[in-house]
Amino acid sequence: EMDEDEELYDKLACWCDENGYAKSLAIDASEAKIGELKDSIESITAKSEGLKTSIKELEDEVASDKAALAEATALREKQQQEFHGSELDSIQAIENLKAALTVLSKHHASAPASTVAGGAIFKSEKDSWESLLALGSSDASWKDEHEQARMTHVLDDFMRQHGFDAVPVNSPRQSLRRDAAEREPNLAGSPAEDAAVV
Repeated sequence: EMDEDEELYDKLACWCDENGYAKSLAIDASEAKIGELKDSIESITAKSEGLKTSIKELEDEVASDKAALAEATALREKQQQEFHGSELDSIQAIENLKAALTVLSKHHASAPASTVAGGAIFKSEKDSWESLLALGSSDASWKDEHEQARMTHVLDDFMRQHGFDAVPVNSPRQSLRRDAAEREPNLAGSPAEDAAVV
């Protein structure tokens, strides 16, 4: 029995020695792993703090961009409203000019020889006048009576503001005939020679 006990003791001692060495190696490896993990945790923690700072900066930048976008959108809407109002005013002015041209084309059958009393005939003025009349006569959208009355009113206001007279100018031939008719009573008592000259 003693031999058996010694043999069993030797086996247990060998097992303890081998397992003790293996466990020591495992402990050393685990401790080294723990050190590595601690270093990794510290590095990851530092990186996490950096990412948090970057996220905060990005959030601030996004908020600033949103504010700038809202401001630009409001400004663009304001400019669009102003442009729309200006466009409507321009369209109304164009329509008023068309109405004035239509009425002018009816009041003035032909273009005046000159806009300056006693001045020379300016071809450019006449050409401009004829082109305006052509533009006015090409517009067929103002034939309604109500619109015609409104256009006449607009023209009267326009001509009053600019010192023009809407009454058609008589042609030189009509003026000469009227002057001759006014002189005929006075020629009855004039000498025959004066009458012949006149």
